[in-house]
Amino acid sequence: MKVLFRIIVATIFCLIVISVITYGQVKRTWTGSVSNDWCTPGNWNPVGAPTSNDTAVINSGTPTFSCTSAGIKVLILTGGTLSGDSTLTISGTFNWSGGTMTGTGMTVVDTGGSVNITSGVSKTLNGRTLTLRSSVTTVCTGSFTMSNGAVLANWGTLNIQADINIWTSGSPS
Repeated sequence: MKVLFRIIVATIFCLIVISVITYGQVKRTWTGSVSNDWCTPGNWNPVGAPTSNDTAVINSGTPTFSCTSAGIKVLILTGGTLSGDSTLTISGTFNWSGGTMTGTGMTVVDTGGSVNITSGVSKTLNGRTLTLRSSVTTVCTGSFTMSNGAVLANWGTLNIQADINIWTSGSPS
C-alpha cells in the first residue's frame, strides 16, 4: 500500500514539474481584432499579449508596441507593420521575411539570439532602431530598406550569405 502511494505521489509530482516547464511557451498570432495595441490581450490568438517565453507572429495588420518595454522569445514577422515607441527585446530568434518595422522605438535581438532576414519580399526599417547583440546574424535574400533615420546597430557578426539590396532613404547605399 505504501509503495502504491509513493508511486502515485511521484507521478503527480512529475506531471506538475512537466506542466511548469512547458507553461507559458505559447505561439501567439496577431489578429488586431480589438485595436492596434500590442499589449491588449484580445488582439492575439490565443488571447494574451506575448510574454518572455512566447513566440509572437505578425502576418498582417499594424501592432503598435508602446506599452512598457518588454521581451519575447521569438518574433516572426512575415507581413504587416510593427510600430511603436518602446523597446521590444527578443531573447531567441527573430525571423523577418516581410513587412515593416517603424516608429521611434527599438527592436533588440539580445545576446544569444539570432536573426534571419529571408525571402525575396521587401523588408523596411522606417525610423526604428534594430539592435543586433547576437553573435550569429544571417541576412539571406531580398531587399532591405532603411528610411527616416532608421538605425541598424550591429554588435555581433553580420553574415550576408546571398545577394541583398540595401537602400537608405530610397537610394542604394
